[in-house]
Amino acid sequence: MKRIIISLIASVITIQSFAQLAADGFYRIQNVGTGRYLSIANNRVDNTNKNALKSGNQGNIYSLATYSNVTSDPGSIIYIRKNGSSYDLISQGMNTSSLLPSGASLAFENGNIKGAYNLAGKYSGFKLYLTDVGSGSEGNCKTGRRNEDIGNWYINPIDQTYEFFAITPDLAVGGKYYTTIFAGFAFKLGEGMKAYYVSDYSKNAAQMDEIADGIVPAGTPAIIECSSENPNDNIVTLLTSTSSKVSGNQLQGLYFNYVRKSAKGGVATTDLAKQLMEGTIKFNARSMKVLGEIDGKLAFINAPDDYLQFGEYLPANKAYLPIAFQTDDVLFLLDKDDYAGIKDIRMDEKATGIYNLKGQKIQSKDQLQQGVYIVNGKKFIKK
Repeated sequence: MKRIIISLIASVITIQSFAQLAADGFYRIQNVGTGRYLSIANNRVDNTNKNALKSGNQGNIYSLATYSNVTSDPGSIIYIRKNGSSYDLISQGMNTSSLLPSGASLAFENGNIKGAYNLAGKYSGFKLYLTDVGSGSEGNCKTGRRNEDIGNWYINPIDQTYEFFAITPDLAVGGKYYTTIFAGFAFKLGEGMKAYYVSDYSKNAAQMDEIADGIVPAGTPAIIECSSENPNDNIVTLLTSTSSKVSGNQLQGLYFNYVRKSAKGGVATTDLAKQLMEGTIKFNARSMKVLGEIDGKLAFINAPDDYLQFGEYLPANKAYLPIAFQTDDVLFLLDKDDYAGIKDIRMDEKATGIYNLKGQKIQSKDQLQQGVYIVNGKKFIKK
């Protein structure tokens, strides 16, 4: 039996217990007792707790986490869709109707607190309730019995006022703010924002094209230019449908990072920890790059240690650029015209001459001002 734990949050919900949902739409699920929000952290079911859950006993739900600040967390956005006499939950690239074992369900029952619900996981005659445990800004979920606070949940619609999704930049370059994103939902950018993808790359450069109409389809890894460094200025509108995915996009993304710390402070290496890490991607500096900055210019670079979890693993819901050849060099991001000039230059050890990032040849190093150049096929930075 697969994905028993997922069934505790990603399941078919009876209409009668969730009748006041006005329409299909995007929601966040907030715990009454802790105030933290549910976030889909993993799509794996661990063997450690599976037998306990099947027997109706208490168990950890490693597929879920709870956080106080989910403004920019794609895993906290759950689309609830009516499906005949039930509902599907969709998040992080998963559709519950295709994941659940036959007979498993999650009923949203009226809670002990007005306006709240108990999330009751049902399977093979057993019923367990989802609870949020732990202290501070982060928690984890367990199954247990009804509880008047940590076992009650609010189902909050995304209304663009009290509940919304905003993008937080993590990079400032040339007075602009950038990040990458990989989300399971489509969205339209707010005012002053732009979205890009990488359509081609060569040894020292990559072509960055703007995504039309500022609409990023679901499951599309993208570079986002934000309107400011404040996420509240970068609120996007979630969309239920868009055109097909961006054609020719060289970027890739990942939904999950589930690396856990051992008792000694390193990466946990138990069988359970290894199983839950499936889908987490280890960064390879020779065959992939992440968005960064070199000498005041936007580029794909080797990931710095502080960007990676434990200095090795890519963060969740981010995009990266896989490289078809082995290289330690950076790839500068250029628009279509500038990239065409760079690509025409022979980027190998035999290439001669000095070029700027527009592909224009410079006659002498004495003419170089501060900036980045290609000298004899290799990157050169004039300080």
